[in-house]
Amino acid sequence: MGATHHTLPLPPRSSQVSVRSPKIDPRRIRVVVPVYKDWEGLKITLESLGRLNPRPGAITVANDNADTSVPSWLKAYPIQVINYRNNRGPAYARNRGAENPGTACDWIYFTDCGCEHVRNLITHFRNAQEASGDSVVAVCGTVKGKGSGRINRYMTEMSILNPPFEDALGPRGEEIPQAIITANALVYAPVFHQLGGFSTAFGEAGGEDLDLGIRLRQLGRLVYAPRAIVSHEFDEDLQDFQRRFERYGRANRLVEQVHKLPSLRPEPFKAELEFSDLAKLQIESLRRGYDEAQLANRVKFPARFLKRAALKILKG
Repeated sequence: MGATHHTLPLPPRSSQVSVRSPKIDPRRIRVVVPVYKDWEGLKITLESLGRLNPRPGAITVANDNADTSVPSWLKAYPIQVINYRNNRGPAYARNRGAENPGTACDWIYFTDCGCEHVRNLITHFRNAQEASGDSVVAVCGTVKGKGSGRINRYMTEMSILNPPFEDALGPRGEEIPQAIITANALVYAPVFHQLGGFSTAFGEAGGEDLDLGIRLRQLGRLVYAPRAIVSHEFDEDLQDFQRRFERYGRANRLVEQVHKLPSLRPEPFKAELEFSDLAKLQIESLRRGYDEAQLANRVKFPARFLKRAALKILKG
C-alpha cells in the first residue's frame, strides 16, 4: 500500500463473529519464513527468532528456489525445511510452510528474510489478544526499516509496511487493522486453512497479505500490537525502491478488482522535506504499476488473468 492508503475503502466488518480462538501459547506457534536464495537474510531472521523469549514451538523455512540446494549451515538450526523446485512466489511458499503435515499448531507466525524481532515479541502479541477477547483471528505488529540509511528511515517514517487501519478506533482507543502485513503477523491457523491460505493469484510479493487480511476481517477480529516490532532491512538502492512500489501498485489494482473496491490508484501525500524526493518517486512508481495492471499491458497480468484471479479468490 505504501502510506498512500492508511485506510482501505472496505464495507463494514461483519457483526456476526463465530470464531473462538484459544489464548496464544508460544509452544503452539509455528513460524513460517519463505526464502528465495536470500540465505544471508534468512540467517539474520533465524538468529533473531532464536533469541525470542519466549520462543515459538516450531520454525518452517519454505525454500522457494529454482533448485533444492541449501547451504550446509542451515542444518545447525532446529527447523523444518521444505524444498521444492521452481520459483512459485511468496504466497505459495507461505502456504507450503503452513501445511506442516503431522505438526499441530494453533497459530502461524509469518515473517520474512532479513527481519530482526524484539525479544518479547510473542508476549506483546499475547497481551494484545488477551485485551481483545477470544474472537481474534490475527495479530499484527509494527515493521520498521533497519539502519540509518535514507530509504530505511523513510520506510519507518511513512509506516510503509504497517497495516492499513480502520477509520474508527476501538473501545480502548486502539487502532484496528484492516489487513495483515506478512513481515510481522500472527494468524489463527484453523481460520487460515479455512480460507485456503494466501491466494496464489498474487504471483509477486505484494497484495497477498492485504487480500488475506480483508477475508480474515469478515470472520473475526484483527488486532494491533504496536510494541511487537520487527526491523526489516531495505536495500539502499533507488532502483530497488522503484521496483518495490511498482509491484505494490500492481498489487493494489488486483486487490481493488478482486474485492470490488473503489479505486486504489494512489494520490500524492505530504512527507518531510528531507524525504520529498522519495515520496515523489514512490507515488510515480505506485501509479506506474497500477496503470500497467489496469491497462493489462503486462505479461503476468493480462485482462483474462485478472478476471480468472478474481474468480479464483472469491470462490475461496
